[in-house]
Amino acid sequence: GGSFNWHALAGNPIANLLYSVNLDAIGFPLVSTTPAGVISTIGNTSQAIRGLAYDPTASVLYGTDSANLFTITTLTGAATLVGATGLSGGFVGLAFDTDANVLYLNEAFNDNLYTLDTSTGLATLVGANGGSFQIDGLAYIAAVPEPTSLALGGLAFGAGAFIWWQKHRKHQKQPT
Repeated sequence: GGSFNWHALAGNPIANLLYSVNLDAIGFPLVSTTPAGVISTIGNTSQAIRGLAYDPTASVLYGTDSANLFTITTLTGAATLVGATGLSGGFVGLAFDTDANVLYLNEAFNDNLYTLDTSTGLATLVGANGGSFQIDGLAYIAAVPEPTSLALGGLAFGAGAFIWWQKHRKHQKQPT
């Protein structure tokens, strides 16, 4: 089973799973989905989670009902309160920036982007999200160098290595 009321989605690249919370089911269970589309109920979060984000470095699944930040155990679904965000509620999106180790929250009704302190849950305003579109989804995509950048970097490294080799070779050929 599926549901029409899954408001949160987070990917775990290590386990190759997507997580969501079924807001239509009693206990608001954490569910996982495999790439083949197999859906499994993990266990109750007991929280109306509206946003999820996964930190693959620390293996932590974060969830929020917008007013509170939780960590969620991916083995049982149990949600543990981290702390209050200081926000009033509504539809939100979460994303974890693995490069900067920052948890972001996008709040739809006020159209603002926040960072969340993963130790206390407290939200800090970053700024407006750029419109009044009531965006409640958020995702982080790690920066990937362009092929041109990689090629230029390779050429620069190759040129540097050649210059070093030329200088090193000159020092080795000392007259006798």
